[in-house]
Amino acid sequence: TATPGDAAAVVVVSGGNQSDTVKRALALPLVAKVTDQFGNAVSDATVTWRRTAGSGALSGTSSVTGADGLATVRYTLGAVSGVETITASVPGASAPASFTETALAGAPALIAAVTGNAQTARVLQPLAPFVVKVTDDNGNPVSGVTVTWKSTNGTLSETTTTNALGQSSNTMTAGSVAGTATATATAAGKSVT
Repeated sequence: TATPGDAAAVVVVSGGNQSDTVKRALALPLVAKVTDQFGNAVSDATVTWRRTAGSGALSGTSSVTGADGLATVRYTLGAVSGVETITASVPGASAPASFTETALAGAPALIAAVTGNAQTARVLQPLAPFVVKVTDDNGNPVSGVTVTWKSTNGTLSETTTTNALGQSSNTMTAGSVAGTATATATAAGKSVT
């Protein structure tokens, strides 16, 4: 009976390139396969799992391959949106297997002024743009959110949309009456003036 040789390679089988909202467990487990130099599955090999980018959490730091050479682990995305990377390594393999996942921002929850507050302009003249930022509960920017604007003693666009940075801008023209003018931006049920 010929048996597999020592572990020589570890590769991604499935579970890579998933995306979900921050702080959520990925739907599919990460699966890696360990083989010898001839491509035969190696059983009872200890695979070490490590997060190398992002802020998520593994269900364990190691797992052992079955008869099919497969080892699995579960992964929960971190609180910060962006790319997360996990590696699977085994002694004897020339390089680890690398899984790339994406944490997406949650629902819009907060809006804050970035720039444009406390300006002065002559009547009927435009002010510098007002910029606001919309974020989720964890402070991640949320794109594609409609921001509703209202003004007193001035005119501006009624709605704008946030960009990839979660920011949206609007330019107000001062009204015809000298005195205080205000602009209020609303998104996700929250407002900033």
